[in-house]
Amino acid sequence: MESFTFRKATEKDLKTATALIEQAKVFLRENGVDQRQTGYPNEEAIAGDLHRGEGYVMEVDG
Repeated sequence: MESFTFRKATEKDLKTATALIEQAKVFLRENGVDQRQTGYPNEEAIAGDLHRGEGYVMEVDG
């Protein structure tokens, strides 16, 4: 059985989080959804969230 945990994101999570969000933007665009197509959120915005302690990640099985 999978275990899920939530934790505050750190700088080491920035590249992975950015890549996942970019994949989601492509998925939305390919499915005719115009949400998130103006560039936001981008790596700079995500980094700002991390610096303010506002970013979280969910880990599956560590």
